[in-house]
Amino acid sequence: MRSILVTIVMGALSLSASLQAQENGDGSDERQAYLAEIATEREAADVEMLDRHWSALALTDLVLLKAETVTIGSGADDSVVLEGPKVAAHHAEVVSEVVDGVVRHTIRAVAGPLFAESNTDEEIAELVLDNDSPRLRVGRNIVYYQNSRFLGPMIRVLDYGSSAYTLFKGLEYFPVDPSYRVEATIDPYDQPTPIKIVDTMGFVSPAWVYGMAEFTLKGKPSRLKLILFTPDPTPESIFYVMYGDKTNGRETYGAGRYLLPGFVPSGKITLDFNRSVNPSCAYNSGSACPMPPAGNRFSFPISVGIKDYAHRPST
Repeated sequence: MRSILVTIVMGALSLSASLQAQENGDGSDERQAYLAEIATEREAADVEMLDRHWSALALTDLVLLKAETVTIGSGADDSVVLEGPKVAAHHAEVVSEVVDGVVRHTIRAVAGPLFAESNTDEEIAELVLDNDSPRLRVGRNIVYYQNSRFLGPMIRVLDYGSSAYTLFKGLEYFPVDPSYRVEATIDPYDQPTPIKIVDTMGFVSPAWVYGMAEFTLKGKPSRLKLILFTPDPTPESIFYVMYGDKTNGRETYGAGRYLLPGFVPSGKITLDFNRSVNPSCAYNSGSACPMPPAGNRFSFPISVGIKDYAHRPST
C-alpha cells in the first residue's frame, strides 16, 4: 500500500504545473496528460494488489498479543484461525512472558510443523518474535509478527489462497471527472490538536488534526480535517484526509475512503477526489483501518474515485 501512496502523491505533484496551465488555456493536452497519469496509477495499483510478498487482498487475520497464550490453527476456538490443507487445530501457539523485565513473545509448534517462508525444508520448533523475525509458513498461510507503533505487538496472516485474492480481476472506479479536482486553502491550527481515531476493529489510536482544508466542491462550500499520525510532520509526511459520503455502503466501502496528499504547512493544496483510495480493510478481514473523524462527511455523493471491492470476505 505504501508504494501506491507514493505513486499517487508524486503523480499529483508532477501534474500541478500542467493543471495550472489547463486553467489558463483550452488544456486539451494537459487534460490528456491528467487522464493518462490517473490510468497509470490505477494500473500500478492492480499490479500491487497481486504482489506475492504482501497484498491487502491476502490479509486474513490480525490478533493483538494481549493474552498470555494465543493459539494458531484450524480449530474454531483458535485465536488465529487458518484455512487450507496441512493446518491442524492448535497447530502452534504464541506465548507471552516477562523475562528480565521485558515482555517476550515466542511462537512454538504444537500440533503441526512451522517453517520459515524462505526455507520449507527445515522445521522450526520455536522462535522468539521481533520485527526482524522471519515470516513463517503454516500450510499455505504466511504468519508473521508486527509491533505496531500504536496498537503494539500482533500476529498477522497472509493467505494467497483466499477468495479475495484468487477472485481479483482488477479494481473498479467511477469515471474520471476533473471537476472533482479542487484547490483547497489550508487553515492550520496554532498547534496540531490531539484526537483519538477509531479504526474498523474498534481499536483507538492517537492522531493529530493539523488544521482544516477549505474548498468548494460542486458549488458547495466544504471543510475537511487534515489528519496526521505524528505531531511533528516533515516534508515527507502525508495528510490523511479520511472522508465519508452518500455512496458509502452502496457503491463504495462503508467505512469511507481516503485522499493522501503530501504535507504542505500552509497555503494551497490540491484535493483530487478522482484519486480517492480505499483503506486496506476494504479488501480483507485482517486489517484495522482508521475511520473518518467527526465532521469529515459530505452530505452528497462523491461519485468519483475507487469503488468497493466485491470479493471482500465477510467478517
